[in-house]
Amino acid sequence: MAVHFPEKVHSLSLIATTCDFRNIANAILEEPLTNLPRPSPSKECLQWISLFSQHHPHLTWIQKIRTQLDGWKILNGPEVPFDSKYYSKMMLKTIWRQRSYNALLNHVSALLSSVDLLLHTQGKIQVPTLVFQGEKDPIFPLGHGEFLSQTIPLGELCLIDKMGHNLNACFYEPI
Repeated sequence: MAVHFPEKVHSLSLIATTCDFRNIANAILEEPLTNLPRPSPSKECLQWISLFSQHHPHLTWIQKIRTQLDGWKILNGPEVPFDSKYYSKMMLKTIWRQRSYNALLNHVSALLSSVDLLLHTQGKIQVPTLVFQGEKDPIFPLGHGEFLSQTIPLGELCLIDKMGHNLNACFYEPI
């Protein structure tokens, strides 16, 4: 919106994001993560991405749900409690609404199809922007938030101590 329809955007708050998906795309496609300008996800996160993004027809629904919950736990980061009850309920609602487990992979497809598009947005956001970056984000480490805020002339980095990638309830107040 801020790039393509700037007249409709007064300011932005960007949370747990990046302007460079190449590390994630390479991890999903099992391509090398070398010589990329931004830091790569944690080893634990990379292992989960590999497992999650592959189609596993032999897994039961319960195993697929556990794999997804494992991912949410990793994305939560190691410093704050993970609310497994909340995420279990969220996963059950998601599964109840979808017709296929493969619908969960739509996020992966959207990410892969927008790698180049996102790279072309760098420097084009011209509104005041707060970039909230989790200090312990396992998928977009600190270098992503730092770079993103630097590509926005009116950007400001707001580092959240102990936060991972998930918007955990314990961070609602500071955000």
